[in-house]
Amino acid sequence: MTCGVLLLAGQLAWPAAFAQEEDGGWLEDLSGWLQPSNAQTPDSRAPMPDAVDRAVQDLIAEVVVVRAAVGVDDIPPEPELQERRRPIHLYGKALEVLAKVSGIQRRFGVPAAAPGRLPLEPLDWPAVAAQVRHAMDELRKIKEPRGIDAQIESATAAGAGNPAEVYQRLAYASALLDGLLGRPLSTDDVYRNCKGVLDELQIVAAALGVPLDPEIPTVEQVMGPRDVARRVMLAVSGTIELQARLGMDASSMPSLTMVRVTPTEVFDICGTLLGETARVKMHLGLDAVRQGRPDPVGRTFTDTFALTLVITGALDAMAAAVEG
Repeated sequence: MTCGVLLLAGQLAWPAAFAQEEDGGWLEDLSGWLQPSNAQTPDSRAPMPDAVDRAVQDLIAEVVVVRAAVGVDDIPPEPELQERRRPIHLYGKALEVLAKVSGIQRRFGVPAAAPGRLPLEPLDWPAVAAQVRHAMDELRKIKEPRGIDAQIESATAAGAGNPAEVYQRLAYASALLDGLLGRPLSTDDVYRNCKGVLDELQIVAAALGVPLDPEIPTVEQVMGPRDVARRVMLAVSGTIELQARLGMDASSMPSLTMVRVTPTEVFDICGTLLGETARVKMHLGLDAVRQGRPDPVGRTFTDTFALTLVITGALDAMAAAVEG
């Protein structure tokens, strides 16, 4: 039988792009398309090709197949719609998907895919589609060792007409992968993402001639995911303000309902912050790449909150320097 799925609490219905099964049953750190001006750049003005949406549909179909085969039946949270998504945002989300696929490969004893990073070259929509399909190809590598024969029917038509909706679908694909990963994203994952943001901001600050205090403050109070999410949202706002002061086509604030905030939501908004920081780097013509770091172990949300204090302080200092 052909499998289908309703997405996002019935808001979006998927086309027939799902798998045929023999027995008839089924059950994842963030740039250069912006020019240093307010010119109408291709990413924000040109229509998104259908190939991007079809790639995301195929990815979700493949995730559904694998989840069914291994008996994963959790219900992922509904991602919020994020307006004015650009290629860099979707590319960053595809890198998040790839990171999760790599973890799934390790879990199932398959050689893990190398982590990707935002490229220091112009990004366009075909690059986004290619990155999504790369993540899907890596996911498929666990099918043969697990004896999964089901194949998807590739999407033939676009189901969403704008980048915001496709980003929402890609976020849903990422959430679906959590069940295969065998664990939700952890506080260490969130800390690693925020540390990457701070590393990127140090590169930007050096280019702007703004000295930063690298010392991480001590936070005595115990902080949770909502505390960190609020600080990261403040940092995104600060990055958008910096973009405007640099004469860039500034992004809009993403949405995040502060009801029940989990590590996944905080990780997601940190990824957005990475993407916005990468936009600033490319606007300034910076090609420096932050050095890799060992994965953190045992970090808490309080540790991450301390990082966000340094991040927002750095953004305030840079904004003041640009204004002056």
